[in-house]
Formats: sequence, structure tokens, C-alpha cells
Amino acid sequence: IHGGDFGYYDNDQKEGYWHEEDDGGDYNEEGNYHKGQRTGIWKCDNYSEGRYWEGSYKRGLKDGVWVCTNGSGRVIAKEIFRMGVLESSVTFED
Repeated sequence: IHGGDFGYYDNDQKEGYWHEEDDGGDYNEEGNYHKGQRTGIWKCDNYSEGRYWEGSYKRGLKDGVWVCTNGSGRVIAKEIFRMGVLESSVTFED
């Protein structure tokens, strides 16, 4: 554990579940690492902006649909990534 981050290292690489937080505690991310790369579903909460993102990583890159909701749970944006490249983005009125 160091700062607002906690998780495990294996051979000096992040492995398994991690919770990462900025120094001010306004922003945090949580999900899994495999051999130092983000993988699977990640949740990103920006408390100061009242926004919550959820989506997946594949081999350390954003991949698939990422959805952003506001504090009341209403979808305000959707983005589609393919291996780290943003393919499309839609924003809805908040």
C-alpha cells in the first residue's frame, strides 16, 4: 500500500485486483492487472465531477464499450474503443 493505491505485485509487476486513487481522493479507479497490464472490467469514479465510467481493458488498452453515468445513474456518454483507439463517441445531455 502506498498513497491511495493498493494491490499486489508479482515479479515487480502489478497483478490481480488494484484500487488506485489520486492524492486528493477526488478520483479513483479499480480493476485487475495481469503481468502489469490492465485487463477486464474497470470502474473509474470522478467524485469532483460526479461522473462514473465503466468499461474494459484488453492487453492494457481500452477495448469495447465504455459508459459514463452521472451521479443519479443516468447515461451521459458512450465510447467505443478497439485496442486503445477511440472508434466512436456519443454524448447525451446531462
